[in-house]
Formats: sequence, C-alpha cells, structure tokens
Amino acid sequence: PLEVSTVSGGAALESCGDGVKARTVSGDFRVVGVNGSLVCETVSGEIGAWDVTGDIVATSVSVDIKMQDVEGAMTIRTTSGDVHAEPRSGNTDIETISGDVFVRTAAPVSETVIRTTSGSVELSVDPKQVGEVSLSSSSGDIHLGADVRIREHSRNGLRGRMGDGDARVEVHTQSGDISLESI
Repeated sequence: PLEVSTVSGGAALESCGDGVKARTVSGDFRVVGVNGSLVCETVSGEIGAWDVTGDIVATSVSVDIKMQDVEGAMTIRTTSGDVHAEPRSGNTDIETISGDVFVRTAAPVSETVIRTTSGSVELSVDPKQVGEVSLSSSSGDIHLGADVRIREHSRNGLRGRMGDGDARVEVHTQSGDISLESI
C-alpha cells in the first residue's frame, strides 16, 4: 500500500490502487478512490474518505471523521470528534468518547455497532435490510422514526426487530440521544 506520513500538514490523495496507510499528527487527510484497504491515524485534523473499495480502520484523538461510499468493513475510533459514515457493504463498528455519530446506509450492511460515551447517534437504514435492533442510552432519549416490533423495553433501552433482513443494529450511549430512522 501507499504510505503517507505528515507531522504538521495535510495530505490529499486520489485514485490509489493498492490501498493506503496514512498517519498525520496535525493536518487534514482526504482520499478519494481507494481500491484496497485504508488505514488512517491522526491526532489533530479531519479525516475524509470517499469511494473506498476495501476495509477501513480510522483512529483519531481530536478530529471529525467522514466516510462515504465505503464498500468493506469500517472500524472507526475517536476520542473527541463527530463521525459521519455512509457504508455500502460490510460491518460498521464505530466508537467515540465525546462526539456525535451520523450513519446512513441503504445497503445490505451485515452488522452496525455504535458505542458512544458522551454523544448522540443518528442512524438511518433501509428497514428491508435490518433484522435485529438493540438500542440503549443511560441518560438520553430514544426516538424511533422507523417501525420496530419491540420485544423488550426498559427505561434505558429496547430490543426488537425492524424488518426481515439479516443485518443487526446495536447502538449504546452513556449520555446522548439515539435516533433510528428509515430511509
């Protein structure tokens, strides 16, 4: 894979054929058109990736992360920053300490797991693709803008089934609201 490393400055790449491994300390990283895996690590700077065919692993300390048109598994970890993701296939696994998460997918994603400590989650999915749903928030509200057949309900969460699909959705937040919508 192509390897890129910066200390104080950003990087922008286009049409990378064998994957990309990028590390920045202070600077934005943007990539369009990756055919292969993408690994991004940054401390301070925004990460953006569009049109990726391969798995993504993105880790950051204090940045926003935006991933769109990703065909492959997506693993995102950030301490402080919002996450915007639009996967086309594969598993999606997002974890933040302090940041909001926005995920929109109409594709047959097999599993979506989102965990936040202090942040809200907005998830928009195709109800025909999703089966099992598990949503919990210790001190936030859960808003359903989609039909969910609820099997279990408690003060902090719910479990149910959205549609007849095989995809599983799991969202947990300590201090934040959860919104589940149909596309």
